[in-house]
Amino acid sequence: MDLLKGWNGVYFLIAAVIAGGVLERFIPWRRMPFDPWRWARAGLLSVYGVILVAAIPFVSDFALAFLAEKKDVGLFNMIGAPAALSVPATIVVVDAIAFSEHVLLHRVSLLWRLHRAHHSDVMVDASTALRFHPFETLFRAAFEAPFVLALGLPPEGLLAAFVVLSVVNVYTHFNVPLPRGLERALAPVLVTPRMHRLHHTTDGASQRLNYGTMFSFWDRLARTRAGPDALADDAAFGLEAPEAPPRESFGQLLLDPFRTPRPGEQ
Repeated sequence: MDLLKGWNGVYFLIAAVIAGGVLERFIPWRRMPFDPWRWARAGLLSVYGVILVAAIPFVSDFALAFLAEKKDVGLFNMIGAPAALSVPATIVVVDAIAFSEHVLLHRVSLLWRLHRAHHSDVMVDASTALRFHPFETLFRAAFEAPFVLALGLPPEGLLAAFVVLSVVNVYTHFNVPLPRGLERALAPVLVTPRMHRLHHTTDGASQRLNYGTMFSFWDRLARTRAGPDALADDAAFGLEAPEAPPRESFGQLLLDPFRTPRPGEQ
């Protein structure tokens, strides 16, 4: 677990994004022009999100996990669960929480404003995995906080969950083709790139499918699952007017939660 401590977890995410970007250049699922400014905008959004969460007390899940462990608070701490049980259980729990967050981000209009920047990307690739508004990052951290305390999720489990889910999030946004047979084999348990691409299409009904990050059975339980074959190869990504931002700039993305789309707006 020492391999995941400190900044090493972030390094895993950076390595996954770089690896994805390189693979997309050589074996793209869909050929797209490379825009370094688009990648920079996505990266800056993620950096600002980390800074925002770190600056607000009692929101950092890792700090709360250490506090719960020190005070012997929460289910896992009370029963003295061994790491062999608590770490994998934490990964599953955090994935379930992420699923719930994602559903709320789509179905609560105020929260959709925070998530809209992620969905406005018209080219889905590894950089899209970084394209989360800082306010969405803050919401997710605050939403997870009570679960961290109530369950006593261990710090090492949260670190493992951060690394695993971050890398999986990059993988599901990859603009890299997987054999269709492999996707069909994985789909009953795991979210595949085609399944998540469907969620990013401009079709409003499809955007309410496949909310899962890693495990696809949450969607099956919620009856929001669609398999990899549901995606059309020529599907368009992003948002349609008036939800789509009027222009693609870092300032526009940062201010997007305060924008109220109006009918007829382009």
